[in-house]
Amino acid sequence: MSETPILTKAHYLGALFTIVCIVGFLLVYRGQQIFLGQWRVFSTQQAVERLVMPVGMTDVSWRLEDGSRQKAWYLPGVNGAVILYLHGSPGNRKSLFDEASYLARLGYGALLLDLPGHGDSEGTPNWDDHFQESVVKALDYLVAQPETDPGRIGAFAYSMGTLTISKVAERDRRLAAIVLLAPFTNLKDQLKYEFRSRFGDGFWFAYAGAMLAGVPFEKMHTLKALSNGEPLPLLIIAGDEDWAIPLEMPYRLQKAKEGARIWVAKGVGHTQFSTLAGDGYFKEFRDFFATTIGEKQL
Repeated sequence: MSETPILTKAHYLGALFTIVCIVGFLLVYRGQQIFLGQWRVFSTQQAVERLVMPVGMTDVSWRLEDGSRQKAWYLPGVNGAVILYLHGSPGNRKSLFDEASYLARLGYGALLLDLPGHGDSEGTPNWDDHFQESVVKALDYLVAQPETDPGRIGAFAYSMGTLTISKVAERDRRLAAIVLLAPFTNLKDQLKYEFRSRFGDGFWFAYAGAMLAGVPFEKMHTLKALSNGEPLPLLIIAGDEDWAIPLEMPYRLQKAKEGARIWVAKGVGHTQFSTLAGDGYFKEFRDFFATTIGEKQL
């Protein structure tokens, strides 16, 4: 008769060691992917399909102090009011085209901007001070247009763009009303939420990748910008199933700005608001702009 092999303590320890090594390898591999992903997003020019300018729009541009050329599409309005649109990361000027087209049919002008290092704009996509400089240049452009009432300029920003527009609004009084779509309180806490995992904290890999790309985390505070800024009509829109931003963040931003309104899209995550949020979504920002910049205030 053959003898049944006896599993010794050494066998169990060997098996345990093998499992630990496999799990460790998987965690390191996942961390490496997160690190490289964030580094690429914040350091490399975002490759996009060729942007075809919609009918009726004009391709406009300006240069920043470092010489980088920034691109945008401009559509003149007919009611004197105009809205500046800012995309997220990664993204480009097409990101909010549905919203811009909808409001353009109601008479609003539109300036859809490629932020530095995105779309056709030159620069590095690390969301540094050049992003605010580009937005200020965009406001300069709008004010200079004869069809623009300088007291009726609004902004519609998405995700990372909400940080940039909030920081500009903190000191630039030319913005009369802003919509923040899927905003966050600060980038560090946003990354902690987005890269949370029961199998290991991916945040530190994401943080290290973004830091290496030059992201100025100490300046990436939407909450601080809104708290420090002057009173300003503000509408916040968020999805109740957002995988990247917890719903408590938009509510904290609402509390930071007196009189701010918030609308939550049911069953919507971080993207595709124009296709998933229904007619209520368009009604919210339509009514908001109508009561703030849509009609000239006497």
